[in-house]
Amino acid sequence: MVSIALETLVAASSMFGEAQESRAAVRERQDHSLVDRMGSHASSFMPSAALARRHFFVAPLDILVHRDSWGRPRFQVAELNGTGIGGLTNMTEPAVASVLDAFSEIPDVLPVSDEGSPPLIVIASSGRENREAPRVNRLFYEKILYADAIARGFACLGERCDLLSWDQLARMGTWQPTRPTVVLGHLRELAEAITCDAQGRLRLFGSPVSATVNDRFCMNLVKRFDSQIDLDRWFTANRCFVAGADKATAYDFFNRYNATRAPGAFPLVDHAIPFARAHSRVELIETVLAWVRAGRRTVIKPMATGLGHGIEFFLDADEPTAAIVSRIDRSIAFIQEHYDYQGGGLPYTVCEYLDSAVIDDPMHDLFGHKFELRVVVYRDGDRLRPFPSIAKVSASRFDAAAIDRGMLINNVTASSSVTSRPGREYVLPLSNEKTLATLGIEESELTDLCRFCTGYVASVLEALEPASVPAPLGLRSTAGNRSLVQVA
Repeated sequence: MVSIALETLVAASSMFGEAQESRAAVRERQDHSLVDRMGSHASSFMPSAALARRHFFVAPLDILVHRDSWGRPRFQVAELNGTGIGGLTNMTEPAVASVLDAFSEIPDVLPVSDEGSPPLIVIASSGRENREAPRVNRLFYEKILYADAIARGFACLGERCDLLSWDQLARMGTWQPTRPTVVLGHLRELAEAITCDAQGRLRLFGSPVSATVNDRFCMNLVKRFDSQIDLDRWFTANRCFVAGADKATAYDFFNRYNATRAPGAFPLVDHAIPFARAHSRVELIETVLAWVRAGRRTVIKPMATGLGHGIEFFLDADEPTAAIVSRIDRSIAFIQEHYDYQGGGLPYTVCEYLDSAVIDDPMHDLFGHKFELRVVVYRDGDRLRPFPSIAKVSASRFDAAAIDRGMLINNVTASSSVTSRPGREYVLPLSNEKTLATLGIEESELTDLCRFCTGYVASVLEALEPASVPAPLGLRSTAGNRSLVQVA
């Protein structure tokens, strides 16, 4: 089989119209021995259900860090991401290879079409949500790695696979696959092109879609089709996509998992995340006003968005009601326009603002900037393994006397967009002793966090056990063994 080196692909990308960003500088600074120690101390077996094993690939957790009264780090989950992540290649090559090996298994477990049509897998990426100002996704090549792994899986079954872009299909105007096909494209364009028939089967240009890759994209489709998609005919990577796209669901699992853990099992991880879910504009306004007037510094987070879009911070208990309502309406309107979601990003998650830590090394280039951690949990065969991947750093130095949004959003793409600097400048390799010293985190503390992350993801996957349905993930079976997704 002919192959191409990752860095060669990235280097040549500018010739194809959209230059990509290499993360080799981050990847090469990850300490393999530290990664191995984390794996040996914090990995676990997958939950026993075959459904969980075959439907899970990778889930990066974003972790907020704050300090207790003794200055020790404490950790709280900010969100659970999924297969749509940017930054897979921040990890070491063996870890990336394990993730891709899992993707190569997809062809072997796809639902058999009752129409006799060849498998069609759709891989979605962010980047063109805004029609007026489409963003270049500098890590789009990571989705190409997914596509290549799936094609490799078909090759192992003795089948040739076509790899097509959405742009190619759009130019054709009509198309039907004649062999297994993987289509690469952007979320909004693909979501608008896909339809759902009366039997709950997704279709692209009339051809049945066997599988989709990208948790947020899966959630987009559920929102678009009013939860009427037949899961028996739809392979989702990941199947736990609701938790990967909806922060309230992720927080609910965080609280449930913590309620069952032994006292003192994870002393550095916060025990609960206070949050509420708002299903309507009126409920969102009422909830925010009640929290703010009670002196609770508040954050709102829309469902199924990226780059910190739609997130608003309400930190002033005396902020005028009209100003609060105006900012809420601005958030809803932005998500409605930017993502074409009916009702904006509802339901929203309302949670308490956590005054997270800053880099306090005065010699560091990003001194005074807030940061959060990303720990990637991925499937390696039948095991869940953690990878302490990166620290994501905000674009602006924090100033408590003049807080602005750029100081509080620890999103690499957002930081890069604000400053027009490469995203890697706001990324620190987490499996690195120097980084840990800079962040004031001990290796033993990181080990404790990794053990929590693998256990937490396992608890989410356990909700996919048949005995758990109906479950907090919203999977249920109806007459005729038809499984539907229900959005809470």
